[in-house]
Amino acid sequence: MTKTLPTGFTELEPFIELWALSTESERLTQRLASTLDELRVYYDVISELAPRALDHLQSFGSEELPENETTLLELLFSLAEIAPAIEMFNSVVEEGVYDPRKITIVHEQMRV
Repeated sequence: MTKTLPTGFTELEPFIELWALSTESERLTQRLASTLDELRVYYDVISELAPRALDHLQSFGSEELPENETTLLELLFSLAEIAPAIEMFNSVVEEGVYDPRKITIVHEQMRV
């Protein structure tokens, strides 16, 4: 199934395949497989749109999100995954903090 976005978020379409991921494990794997420059390109686009995306998603309240909105939420989850690498560490792997390659995620909290 091809994932799509809600109207008004076409700028994010090029990132769906790599960053609209359903689980924390998938997002971590993608982060570690990316270069810092690749993370920065995604970060620059998604962080600019994040406030509008959050406002859009909040309009749905606690009801189940439609597929387009789920894709948007997955992209925002990926922003949360990569933000420390860009904002704090300037590195894909946060040296001196923890090595995410040693983490085994045993329970996915949310599979959207």
